[in-house]
Amino acid sequence: MELLGEEFGPSLRTYSPVKVFGVRLSNDGSRRFGLDFFHANYPCGVQHKNYTIQTIERNRFFLLGSVEGSGVSRLILLSPISAAWLSEHFQIEVPHGEDVGRFLERKQASKGIAP
Repeated sequence: MELLGEEFGPSLRTYSPVKVFGVRLSNDGSRRFGLDFFHANYPCGVQHKNYTIQTIERNRFFLLGSVEGSGVSRLILLSPISAAWLSEHFQIEVPHGEDVGRFLERKQASKGIAP
């Protein structure tokens, strides 16, 4: 996940691996949905998040949306996590050939972080 907004100053964005627990579709044609997730790059104790997102664009590679109710203009870019993304933004190296999802779950379990 990438969050983009003026609140991040000159860097414009912040990055975070997320684990999605659930998606609640609005089913009213508004292109809004609720996202329940674990925000890994957020302080402990406040990592479980629920956002309402207005879809701007989506395709098979990403979803771009606007986060509603945050009080500031904030865009969210969701895409599948990759080893290259983890390396670029967090200097985390996934062993060659290992599934990124399994690697992250193993790391989470080793730190005693509840899913």
